[in-house]
Amino acid sequence: MLSLARKAELILLALTFIWGSTFVLVKIALGYSSPFLFLATRFFIATLVVRLIFADKYNVIPKETIRAGIILGIFLFFGFAFQTLGLRLTSASKSAFITSISFVLVPILAIFLTKDKPKASSWVGMGLVLIGMYFLTLPESQKFNIGDFLTLLCVGAFALQIIYVEIYNKKYDTAQLLYVQLLTTCVLSIPSLFLFDKFQFDLGSSLILTLLITSVLATSLVFYLQNKYQQYTTATKAAIIYALEPVFASFFAYFSFGETFATVSLIGAGLIVCGTLVSELGKF
Repeated sequence: MLSLARKAELILLALTFIWGSTFVLVKIALGYSSPFLFLATRFFIATLVVRLIFADKYNVIPKETIRAGIILGIFLFFGFAFQTLGLRLTSASKSAFITSISFVLVPILAIFLTKDKPKASSWVGMGLVLIGMYFLTLPESQKFNIGDFLTLLCVGAFALQIIYVEIYNKKYDTAQLLYVQLLTTCVLSIPSLFLFDKFQFDLGSSLILTLLITSVLATSLVFYLQNKYQQYTTATKAAIIYALEPVFASFFAYFSFGETFATVSLIGAGLIVCGTLVSELGKF
């Protein structure tokens, strides 16, 4: 029988697969919608879904839970805001590779924020992941553009969100925390519409489908699973599992956009997979 920790890690792997698909979906959606209008709509739908499903949980939300949810929502907003802006100007696979740098920061920040001291196998696994990320981005390393820079700005926000999800979900109700987190991200997206957006919103079947998938499946469901199950493993192990995101994103980008990859990129993907296995199965 699977232990609770191993079950949680398998669920995190499944949601990482879903996250990997969203880079392609958001790239498609940005052809029909401006970035912050898409972001606000995505998180409005996600917040509404969570509110309807867990309606009985929201009669009274403690102030401490609200404060924690707002902090998570701020991290989430800045992460998705810079990632979504950057996706307009760079490829889906490259966006995923740059975003995955946040997973390397997690074990370093966790030492100071959670007092979590990763095992040697976790450090070896993270080292393999880091080398793999280098090889994945190597073919395009000389083509760093403004989209890549904007994507790079999301790295710290996502790393902090991963760590504080572990901290807060051990203290507060998962459904309440998720609701406040998503609502905060939605609310912060609204003023950004007027500051940065051009209000493009060509509502058609493609945009509707991508909104439904990214909001209901990849936001409401996935973030609920993250909030519920990440607490049963360490932030470091979770980050190493999440590092598979660019591998999955590359898979979807290849079949959706025909984005091709050199041999060195495939080596990088293999190293990331090996790093994840070392961290998960290593006994040292």
